[in-house]
Amino acid sequence: MTQENNSGAAEASRKTFRVRQCREAEVTGEVTAGLSIVLIGPAALRGTETAAMRLGKRLDERFSACFAERCRNAYRDHAVEADEKMLQKAGVKAFCLPGDGGLYAALWDLSSAGGRGFDIDLRKIPLLQETVEVCEIWDLNPYRLDSTGCILAAASCGESLAAQYRAMGKTAEVIGWFDRTKAGKIRSGETTTYLDFPAPDEIHKTEQQQTEKEKEGGNGL
Repeated sequence: MTQENNSGAAEASRKTFRVRQCREAEVTGEVTAGLSIVLIGPAALRGTETAAMRLGKRLDERFSACFAERCRNAYRDHAVEADEKMLQKAGVKAFCLPGDGGLYAALWDLSSAGGRGFDIDLRKIPLLQETVEVCEIWDLNPYRLDSTGCILAAASCGESLAAQYRAMGKTAEVIGWFDRTKAGKIRSGETTTYLDFPAPDEIHKTEQQQTEKEKEGGNGL
């Protein structure tokens, strides 16, 4: 093969290679098949707070003062800190802290670390109503929105772990389990989809929408 052909093949390879556009979550511990997947704390807290702040007065015009304030303080009011010793004592075998790229990116990282597939129920993922409302305004996917403030854990006794956090007044749910496949199954009722490669955090869409409005001469969403 000529040098020119080699160069062309390398260029084609670069074009098809997927480049990660969000930060990778650091995984602590080992993921094995059969472990429950537990989400401690609601997803998308930091993203909800940031998106709410960027709405400005539009948030106050749409909701009550109390609800708008809760949107702006979603992370502050609901974030959960990771106590590694407590998690290990509660039967957690591996965990990571979701952030940039949202819960879906963290699920990818946790499952990839153990080379395991998983099966989760989308309806069991905890979301604040504030998150639902803010995401609807911006047209954001909450599962790909900055989820700093929660813990994604693989545990031998998922229900027991969730119960311990609920007893402390925290939100915690078993959302699925790891299996011996390589597929990341996401179920919602009778519909099943599969987790895709981590994508840019949804919060960037708010920046793009604001920029577009400014170019159009608008003064808000």
